[in-house]
Amino acid sequence: MLQFEKCTGCGLCIEVCPTKVLEKGDKLNTKVAYPPKIVDGKECKFCQECELICPDLSIYVIEVGKND
Repeated sequence: MLQFEKCTGCGLCIEVCPTKVLEKGDKLNTKVAYPPKIVDGKECKFCQECELICPDLSIYVIEVGKND
């Protein structure tokens, strides 16, 4: 999950993702940055590397829609 307006567009999350799920986005936010977006066809492995490296605390990992 990305908090779009908190992101400063540093790209660290994109760099550390082992499965290359993230790429530079094409929508500009109010901080004049392009927050990352999920690459079509890729699946997150929930390693949380992006969450741990984000200096803005703007990205976090949650599983959505999983039935317990």
